[in-house]
Amino acid sequence: YNRDFLVRFTQLDFVATLKQLFLQDYGHEKLWVYHENLILSPDYSRLKMTRLLENATDTIDFYFPYIADDDFTQAMFDASARWVEVQGIVEKDTYNEDTEIIEEFSNNNIDIYPINSGKLHAKALLIDDRYLYIWSINFSRYSFDANIVIEVIFADKDIITKVQQVFNSDF
Repeated sequence: YNRDFLVRFTQLDFVATLKQLFLQDYGHEKLWVYHENLILSPDYSRLKMTRLLENATDTIDFYFPYIADDDFTQAMFDASARWVEVQGIVEKDTYNEDTEIIEEFSNNNIDIYPINSGKLHAKALLIDDRYLYIWSINFSRYSFDANIVIEVIFADKDIITKVQQVFNSDF
């Protein structure tokens, strides 16, 4: 099986916003819609993720199939240096083959483990048990800076708790 997250939206205003974005993209128009729970790549996802990492005060838990972005890697190292507990789950191949980056994380007091079964497709950040950031782009410079993707950030405690339980069982 694949570890991934499916998000079902029932708030009609949010669904209408997503529809508007789809129609803009389909019509090759510039994507521009504001909703507090949406983040658009490549426009400002890098800034939003960086700020989330920089403002973490307690924990950062993450799911990334692989890690290939130096800025975000450094932001996680900086968070760990501020005594934020950072831990993550990566794809088995990443864990077994990208030993330099895994060792670098370990040297920065960040625990990383391979997904315990199946394949990892999820991309998610849990910040301080207050924010859940889910997206579909890969954790790489090109993906964040070039791909057009809609990302979602949640502050809903029930959703965060469910994802945290899944993370804990995978970790």
